[in-house]
Amino acid sequence: MPDGQTSPNNGESANTDGLITLADAAERLGVSVRTVRRLIGYGYLPGYRIGPRVLRVHRDDVEAAVRRLPGRYDGA
Repeated sequence: MPDGQTSPNNGESANTDGLITLADAAERLGVSVRTVRRLIGYGYLPGYRIGPRVLRVHRDDVEAAVRRLPGRYDGA
């Protein structure tokens, strides 16, 4: 398959350009690889299987998983 093309996977297509390892995702999030696997399992972070054993996550999904919590300050 030529570079830049995506291959269908159960009706979905995924671009592998932005995929990173679980170790890289864990480092970006400041958590363990085991926690990243849990986030994938719980559905908080989409994972992509490459072959029977390799699991990756998309860089943008990792960044989107981090969200700011509202503070106690109410502006008054």
